[in-house]
Amino acid sequence: MELYELEESEIDLDYARLLDVHVWSDYPEVNSFINKIHDQYLGSEFRQDRSKRQLKVLLLSLYVNWITDPCLLTAYSRTLSDYRKGTRYNKLHITRTVIDISDRLIEVGLLNLKLGYPGSDDWRGKNSKIWPTRLLVEEFKKAKFNRFYIGSDISGRSLRGYSYATKRPTYECLILRDEKKNDLEYLETKTTEKIRKVIEDYRNLMKFHHVSLSNADRNYIEVYQEKTGLEGLGFDPLTGKLKYQAAEDVKPRASKGIQRLSLNHNPQIRRIFNNSSWRQGGRWYGGFWQNIPSAYRRFIRINNQRTIEIDYSALHPVLMYAKVGINYWLKFGFRSDPYDLEADLDRTLGPKAKGTRVTIRDNLNDYSPDWERHLIKLLVLVATNAKSEKAAFAAVKYELSERSEKQYNLRYTKLTNQLLKGYLEAVKLKHDPIASYFGANKSHDLMYQDSQITERIIKKFIDIGAPILCIHDSYIVQEDYQIDLLDLMRETWNELSGLPEDKLREDLWGEKFPAYVKVKQLGYVDELFDHEEEGGGKEHQEIMSIKENEYVSKRHLEDWKIFKDVMKEPSITEERRSLTNINEQEYQNDS
Repeated sequence: MELYELEESEIDLDYARLLDVHVWSDYPEVNSFINKIHDQYLGSEFRQDRSKRQLKVLLLSLYVNWITDPCLLTAYSRTLSDYRKGTRYNKLHITRTVIDISDRLIEVGLLNLKLGYPGSDDWRGKNSKIWPTRLLVEEFKKAKFNRFYIGSDISGRSLRGYSYATKRPTYECLILRDEKKNDLEYLETKTTEKIRKVIEDYRNLMKFHHVSLSNADRNYIEVYQEKTGLEGLGFDPLTGKLKYQAAEDVKPRASKGIQRLSLNHNPQIRRIFNNSSWRQGGRWYGGFWQNIPSAYRRFIRINNQRTIEIDYSALHPVLMYAKVGINYWLKFGFRSDPYDLEADLDRTLGPKAKGTRVTIRDNLNDYSPDWERHLIKLLVLVATNAKSEKAAFAAVKYELSERSEKQYNLRYTKLTNQLLKGYLEAVKLKHDPIASYFGANKSHDLMYQDSQITERIIKKFIDIGAPILCIHDSYIVQEDYQIDLLDLMRETWNELSGLPEDKLREDLWGEKFPAYVKVKQLGYVDELFDHEEEGGGKEHQEIMSIKENEYVSKRHLEDWKIFKDVMKEPSITEERRSLTNINEQEYQNDS
């Protein structure tokens, strides 16, 4: 990484990450680094242990942001009331002393500061932003640790296992929110303890596995919005090599349509429940794989091994059918598409609405041939969550405007409530058995059900010590676990769909056979391998050739090597073996 200091003109105040109050490490070299900065720059008034702990949080948060992207600022509040103690969601008890520490680091030339300003009823405020000066960057580069020794371990242990005697609080991995999305305090019960245990076990599993985007040359990727004028994907579709990437020290400038997404190795895995209920929502969050565009996910590697992604097709509509006792795929077949409304729209749209649909189609077909299916899918998902049709239509328009920004007026200006009503009526006509679910605010019930499916799948992978990534109803595993995942997804669907036994089997030739749920696989292992053809056949060989010629970045390979070296250290090996059933061979492999 080049050593340079951000100039004033390079600063994008919108490109910042909040101070991570849960970042921590008890690695001895980290402690030595903190002691050095503390003794050399802070002075006698900062001699207390608590001040040193807060200095550690501040410096490690700055370090993680800098190592991710030197242009990434650290945002923090200078409002004293924001540092109140005692809530479930601020267990580390960062106090206003962190403001005094940051001021001293600014005074001695280790930090730069851009003051924020408070908000009001008329405008949003901005947190203050800090970033390292050249002097602190030089100290970071001399440090004898790397980012894999820094974590936010909910078990109370640091990655390196040195915090047994340290009273270090943990981040809250189990979040309960009310109807207005405010975090709620709650009492621990057997229910919360059971949920929390699975999250902690999953966290303990994943912290010992390296998850990376193999085609990324840096610890972030750049996503280009339409207004940049950069067309298509940000990478070559065959090799995966990234295109357009700016120089490392070039400011991202979100205002110009360039967004940088960090590839954080150490996500804070958590579950969020909604509407003040442990039976509403509950989805799993955390991990860069949930934030990157779906097209990039094929380049995710776990322990430098290629991965496969499998998701449940049209899960929420299919779950709604299950609630009324209908196995959608058994009744309508795998060729059915719940979002294909062609025949139904002809009956629900009047002449004027049909003309409007043609106009929108003419505007969008070149841009996205599947635009109408995406629109219908969005409408179905939004209508399930909305309390009224009007609210659903407003939410659809808002989501489309967020996606297309300045192109919205060009593409969707004709998308009136009348036309959307025609689409929604077509949805209800096609899906008459579940029509009552649309506009009934049922989405959090469905999210709870899909989160329980995810929990069951994660628990099984914890049992076998195999890493797994989830994106709600989609799952990513190493290719070797493809069959395990596929079988488990089918088994879990049968157990948790709510369908009676007779709806999970079909009659074929006078016998009962399992009626499988439809899934979609992204990626290729050997599905087209022809045992009668040399080398598995031409089609198989062509696909394997594409895979073998994929671009793998130097950053990814170096990152994997550093991670393996960390994992081989005796203290970490001991902790890993005590917590998981991980296959040790993966860390010995030099590939």
